[in-house]
Order: sequence, then structure tokens, then C-alpha cells
Amino acid sequence: MRRIVAALLATSHWRVSISLATRYSLLLTLASCRAGLHGDWHMVECNPNPQVFCIDDAAFHGDGTYAATTTRGGRTLREIGSYQYNGFRLTLLPQAGGAYRYQAALRLSGLEITDNEKRVLLQKGRNPRRAEAGENGAAPGAAPHE
Repeated sequence: MRRIVAALLATSHWRVSISLATRYSLLLTLASCRAGLHGDWHMVECNPNPQVFCIDDAAFHGDGTYAATTTRGGRTLREIGSYQYNGFRLTLLPQAGGAYRYQAALRLSGLEITDNEKRVLLQKGRNPRRAEAGENGAAPGAAPHE
């Protein structure tokens, strides 16, 4: 994907029609797709309901690994594995096997993840109620893993 954008930006037509600031913005966006996910996230909205599909919390690490509490088809699990994110698609690869592919977008309101008609909105940071209770293996008041 980066090579395609770089090739487009290198052509004379694109040099004329796209400002320098826009080109830098495009390149920075592509280079930092995964970087934008780094850190802890918690669910603030889940549709149609959390028993069908939900990501209660997730921690995405810079080395491409993650830990999350997920619900799929009524089954809630704490899973760890690796992830891939390209700016519009998030793929979770749990250590237990399988691959889960979602449409995903970083928005001002948070990280929006959709799977057909199912949608989860995650907000950056630990869930304050869970952090205070010491859940998710965190001690109360523990700093988030970045």
C-alpha cells in the first residue's frame, strides 16, 4: 500500500495537484496506522448488544501483539495474539488460532470496529471503573501499558 501511494505521489500529475502538506499528511498517516492503535482501549458503545459481539477492552502493543476481552457469538474470552492494522482493516490473530477481520477506523470519538451490522466503539485509555477495581490484572491506579 505504501509503495502504491509513493508511486502515485512521484508522478508529475500528482505533484502538481496535491500540495506538499497533503503529501506529507498521506505518508504520515500510512506510516503511523499501527502506531495510532498503541495503548489501552475500552468499550464505550456496542451494537446490537454485547452478548453477540463486543470488544470490552484491548491493549495494542508496538510490537504487533495485543490482549483483549472479546465476545463473539455469546462466548466471552480473554485472548492474546498478534494484530495487523492498515488504517481501515484490523485483523486479530489469537494465539489459540483463527483470524478475525474487521473494518476499523480511528475517529475523533475513538476506534470504531465493525463486523457487518455489528459495531463497537472503543475509547483510548483504561476503563476507569475497571482500573479502580483492579480488574484486567492491573493494580488500582496502575499506569497503562504503551
